[in-house]
Amino acid sequence: MEDLYVDGGRLRLRRTTDLATGEMTYKLAKKYAPDNPLIGPMTNLYLSAEEYEVLSVLPGKRLSKLRHKVGAFTIDVFEGALEGLLTAECEATNRMAAMKFDVPRWCVREVTDEVEYTGARLALATSADTLKG
Repeated sequence: MEDLYVDGGRLRLRRTTDLATGEMTYKLAKKYAPDNPLIGPMTNLYLSAEEYEVLSVLPGKRLSKLRHKVGAFTIDVFEGALEGLLTAECEATNRMAAMKFDVPRWCVREVTDEVEYTGARLALATSADTLKG
């Protein structure tokens, strides 16, 4: 999965590759500033490969990761400058469900409220060692 966080706004351009089939998906997302870090609204627009190529030259910060689905969790294994960083995310359907969520014992720490762990901020990090922890 390759993300481009476009400079000057809250847009993310994403290319995903299905590792089993090689099929690629292209999306442009707009992330809105959340009132609550537990739930943040976002819209997606699916793109053709040609549309993706046109937008992929925009200035911004890039982030590369492998994504795995493990039960209810999405596990991201970061590549490049952030090699060694793994995050686990569990999506909630609403605020009440998010507040009731129990963090599993295997999690090293909870980072929901830490802006440093948003995709856009991770794209700015020079290494996993620069993240607070």
